[in-house]
Amino acid sequence: MTTTQRDTDYYIDTARRLAELVAANADAVNEQRQIPTDVANAVADAGFFRLLMPRALGGAQLDHPDFLRIVRIFAEADGSVGWSINQNNVFATNSTRMNDRARAEIYADPRAVITNGPPTAQSKAIAVDGGYLLSGRWNFSTARYGLLHRHGARLAELVAANDAPPMRRPINYVDELRTRTNP
Repeated sequence: MTTTQRDTDYYIDTARRLAELVAANADAVNEQRQIPTDVANAVADAGFFRLLMPRALGGAQLDHPDFLRIVRIFAEADGSVGWSINQNNVFATNSTRMNDRARAEIYADPRAVITNGPPTAQSKAIAVDGGYLLSGRWNFSTARYGLLHRHGARLAELVAANDAPPMRRPINYVDELRTRTNP
């Protein structure tokens, strides 16, 4: 994973610039219940979903106070975007616990993020060739950018179906996903 290394000033200045784009789209975020694709891509392309990842793994490895300053800049423009940036960065720290192959596969895409959502009791993981077939419902997903823009998804605490072994915290790619929001 080769990424451009940037200093803290780059991230602060770019956050202020992108916060203007976020603020201009705050109504769309609220109405669509997701970050518009062009906004999410701009944020991801500037490296804001990997602020806490170690440099050796392709992240910015910012100090926590600087990270919080950046989250605040985005949150002042739109609370949901600030929350998503925070959560995506927290999940990106899981990169330190992945094996090299999994990390390379997930984070080779500079827009890839990991997100989560607690499953309901009916959620299942059925063993199939090459992995698991997931079905069910996850009632909450922080950082819906990762799901709705077809990147990685962390679907935690799955209940296995049939004779499939129990799974905890798998990393999966979402090929087909339907979302349902409450009015």
